[in-house]
Amino acid sequence: MLYIFIQLTCHICFPQQLLQTPTVAAQYSTPSDAELARYLVHKNSYSIVATNSIHLDGHVFSNVASCSDGIGDNSTGRIFFYLTLMDPTGADLKEDPSAAVTFAQAQLTGASSCGMTDPEDPTCAKLTIGGNIVQVQEGADKDFALKALFSRNPAMSDWPAEHGWIVFEMIPEDIIIFSHYGGSARISPLEYFAASPKSPANIIRARQAAVRKSHMASSLSQPASPSMTKPEGARKMIHAANWGVLSTSTKAGKPFSYVESFSDGATGLATGRIWFFLTEKDQVVDDASRDDRVSFTVSQAMIDAARTSQPFCGGNIAEDPTCGRITLSGQLRRLESPAEISTAKAALFARHPVMVSWPGSHAFTPYELEIETIFFVNFYGGASPMTVSEYFAAIPVSENLSENTVTVAK
Repeated sequence: MLYIFIQLTCHICFPQQLLQTPTVAAQYSTPSDAELARYLVHKNSYSIVATNSIHLDGHVFSNVASCSDGIGDNSTGRIFFYLTLMDPTGADLKEDPSAAVTFAQAQLTGASSCGMTDPEDPTCAKLTIGGNIVQVQEGADKDFALKALFSRNPAMSDWPAEHGWIVFEMIPEDIIIFSHYGGSARISPLEYFAASPKSPANIIRARQAAVRKSHMASSLSQPASPSMTKPEGARKMIHAANWGVLSTSTKAGKPFSYVESFSDGATGLATGRIWFFLTEKDQVVDDASRDDRVSFTVSQAMIDAARTSQPFCGGNIAEDPTCGRITLSGQLRRLESPAEISTAKAALFARHPVMVSWPGSHAFTPYELEIETIFFVNFYGGASPMTVSEYFAAIPVSENLSENTVTVAK
């Protein structure tokens, strides 16, 4: 991503004193990478989990999963999940525990969010933990995990027992955090567990910023009504979002995930196509050069967090079926034709104007996710079958949403 190489550019362009943290909190000390990682884990009530999918012939699949790292304000750093084998993520983990868990500051609401900063910007913190997600066995650990999960996500205690819910825990092996210009930082599991949560400085700055522009609080941020068809709901969610989590397979064949900004068209001009602005310096591009099968996940919780300081999804937890989520899986393709590049850039720059000023030396170029399979849940009853043709044929409209939808030839 742009994280690794921007620092030199910025330090050349701006005097050093302009790069220092504004004096919004004179006594504030910057958290260590481990402290910030612990903060992101503790503050977020859900994550994006990437697995090797038994449903996609072993290719990577990503999904929303609610989680907890402790009871109330007691952060332990241990990440617990409550999953069922009826869900593809639970089924995948039962066969292969390899997984990656991603948390982003952009998921948070109100003063804890990144304000108007683009979610892909290095200063909007994001964390990916790779390792194994394993079942927690009966005993004190499981008792504690259940208390932690139910404390953070009370609705879980009422989930149907016949679904066979299982407690899982992430066992970290590889911890990577992005929180500033100059690249990512690796944290050892020992450093991670030894730290205490501490908020980043930009949260303090966010308290002084406007939450969002008025147009961002439009009906786009409302959950897709179950009265819509599934393809209509999927298209509405994709057009309402401006970032998600892109999951790839690493050189070692392990799942890994990255926060990426994207666009399917300027606001009100939905195409359903998924465009990214990436560089070959980006790890996701390196991964995709070996295995171009990827998954991209968007949650209604992400959309709501970007547009309101109120609890996302009407107060429901992110894993609740009524809190919509979509995963699009397929091939990540670099665009080559001038016409395709021009169309994608227009869509990306309309939704992410800051991309225009990203360093030219990094050779950012548009990529597209060629969608092959769609996993979409926005109500009880599980994911419904949806073909790619049905997805593209749908119009993402509601009673309050503009019907401006464009078709871009593929």
